[in-house]
Amino acid sequence: MNGFKIMLGAIGVQVAVMGLIALLQGLHVFSGSQLGGANALITGAVMIAIGAGLASWPILTGLSRDLAGAVSIFFLVFGCVWGLQGINVLPGSFMSGDITWTYIGVVWIAIAIGLFAFAIRKPRSGA
Repeated sequence: MNGFKIMLGAIGVQVAVMGLIALLQGLHVFSGSQLGGANALITGAVMIAIGAGLASWPILTGLSRDLAGAVSIFFLVFGCVWGLQGINVLPGSFMSGDITWTYIGVVWIAIAIGLFAFAIRKPRSGA
């Protein structure tokens, strides 16, 4: 059952992140994006709410470190893909050749490393 909770929580985090991206697209934060307007804002807000709900289950049942480990893998993959698209190693996207995406990818890789470090750290004794 714990594996199911962790998987559902990891999916929830990804849905929430995708919702945040949709919300930012609705606010026209990303240049070159095709999406925008009220539909993207509403979709993003709903996705954030659903994702947060799914992610809260493993957190509330004491599996936050396991969830962090699972999410770190997703974040690492996304960071590598975006970083490689930014330096045009992976062409074929509006992100290809835009160095901004390399910087975003590096930030995601750093977040993944932090989440992984949190996941593998030993609990404090006596706490």
